[in-house]
Amino acid sequence: MDREKRDRRLKKAILITFVLAAANSRFINGVHHGFVDFSYHGWHQELLTKRITPDDVRWMSERLAKLSDAQWRDAFRAGGFNPPIADRFVRRLKATIDEGRKLTTS
Repeated sequence: MDREKRDRRLKKAILITFVLAAANSRFINGVHHGFVDFSYHGWHQELLTKRITPDDVRWMSERLAKLSDAQWRDAFRAGGFNPPIADRFVRRLKATIDEGRKLTTS
């Protein structure tokens, strides 16, 4: 196996591990001082801190909710994911989108 292919597989494995580990955690902790507090502890947290309002999250969530399961699966298939892993990603994404759609300012 060439190095590029091995690197892609490694990156995908890391991503899968991250998503599977996060599958049972919340995406949003709540709203504080008018901004969404995300349960995100990765790189560039400053991009999410005190910048995104509940209206922003609901707006984006409504748009993402319009994507069908087939569209989500197509995206993951194009990324080389097998159906069981893709389905798990889709379920988690849809749960996160639903969480965003229900977000209120309180």
